[in-house]
Order: sequence, then C-alpha cells, then structure tokens
Amino acid sequence: MTQMQPFDSPPVIPGDLPAVQEAWPKVFGIISIVLGSLGLATNACSAVSGLVGGPLLASFMKQLPSNAPGSGANAAADLERMMDAMHPWMVVSGVLALGSLFVSAWLLAAGIWLVKRRAAGVRQHINWAWVRIAMVLLTVGVTAASQVATFDAVRGIQGAQAGAPPAWVNVAMSALQGLFLLAFGLAYPIVVLVYMRKEKVRAAVASWEAQRAVGA
Repeated sequence: MTQMQPFDSPPVIPGDLPAVQEAWPKVFGIISIVLGSLGLATNACSAVSGLVGGPLLASFMKQLPSNAPGSGANAAADLERMMDAMHPWMVVSGVLALGSLFVSAWLLAAGIWLVKRRAAGVRQHINWAWVRIAMVLLTVGVTAASQVATFDAVRGIQGAQAGAPPAWVNVAMSALQGLFLLAFGLAYPIVVLVYMRKEKVRAAVASWEAQRAVGA
C-alpha cells in the first residue's frame, strides 16, 4: 500500500508569506513617464517655433509690399512693428522651452527608475520637483512680460481706434493665463514633494537598497 503524499500546505508562518509590494512607485512612475513624454513633444515644438518661427516670420514680412491693400495703407508696417515687439520674447520663450525639454527628459528617466523601484527614482523626482517649480515660475514671468509688450504694441498700433480693448482687459487676460499656468505646472511637483518625503517612502527606499545589496 503506497502512502499518499500530502498536498503542499500554504505557509502558516507570517514570515513565509510573500511581501506585498507598494503600489505608489508604479503609479507615480507611470504618471511621470506619460508627463515626461508629453513634455518632450510639446517643448520640442515650442523651442522650434520660438527660435525658428521669429526669423521665418521676419523674412516673410520683408516680402510683403510696403502698402498692403485691405487693412489700410500701413498694414505691412503695422505687422512689422508687431513682429519687432514679439521677436525678442519668442526667442526667450524658445530658450525656456529648451530648458523645459531637458526637465521633461529628466522626469521621464526618473519615472522609469521609479517603476523599477530604484532609490534614484525617488531622489531624482524630488530634485526634479524643485527645478520644475523654478521653471514654471520663470515661464509665467516671461509669458506675462511678453504679453504686456505685445498688448502695448497692439494698443500703439490701434491708437484711439474704435473697438480697441481697454488696458484692464489685457491685464485680466494675462492674470488668468498666469494662474492657469501656475495651477497646471505646479500641481504635480508639489504632490511629488509632499508624498515622496513621507516616512513610508523613506522606509521603502531603504528596503529597495537593502534588497539590491543582498542580491549584489
């Protein structure tokens, strides 16, 4: 009579149970990968339009006749005056877009590290968040200054023409756009700074480093 082999029994000692991995590294990592990828695309387009778009428009303006029909005898001169006011700010915005391109690539790399549960992923997210906040504040300031210069040029061209918007309308539009840029740009880095400085995150990072040291 053969003795039946017992089925494998489930572990009864708590230490034998498989450890449940935290979900937050994957959640933050995927969000960072998506945002970093989108940032690479949008900032690349912004850099090209800011650094190349200005000279292209300027060369196009030179090809227009001095007295273009339709909007008045000085339409071409008015457009050229507008471009003179906008061109320096377009260049500055292009340079900022290049910086934001680097920051987006940084976020993408940090997200990949975090999905892999590397300690560097947390450290780089925190460092990225501070740089991102600085970039957002700088971008909002440059955007507001460029809009003021553009509005002044428009009002100078329009003069006392009927239908010209009052100054407070331009100020209100700039303020609303600045608030939107601040809310959209600062939301994720602030969440990163608040969450990734928690004690449970530090404990998780320490356990990752310990596991890698054992496996090395």
